[in-house]
Amino acid sequence: MKKIILSVETFQKIDRIVEYVSAEFGSKKANEAKSLIKRRIRSLRSFPYQGESISDMYGYDTIYRKLYVPPNNIIYYVDEEKIEIVNIYNDSEDYLTKLFGSQKDF
Repeated sequence: MKKIILSVETFQKIDRIVEYVSAEFGSKKANEAKSLIKRRIRSLRSFPYQGESISDMYGYDTIYRKLYVPPNNIIYYVDEEKIEIVNIYNDSEDYLTKLFGSQKDF
């Protein structure tokens, strides 16, 4: 089974999600949100390719995949040794621009 690695940015984003949900909806909902994100990330151990391929979706030449945990997109990649969680982006964020610098012309 592959090891799951979370980037520093991912840890920071989870903390911000918890802070936001706690302020808006209370600590119980914040803990539920954090638990759901962690469960979905752990599920990658058994099903590493369950997330959608960003290459297939948008035509970018990339190894990144997207696992959707509403309203967040968990961006990760799989290699021979590990599954690395690159970052988590809310639906309101343009994760393609943040990952690749600018939108690709279609």
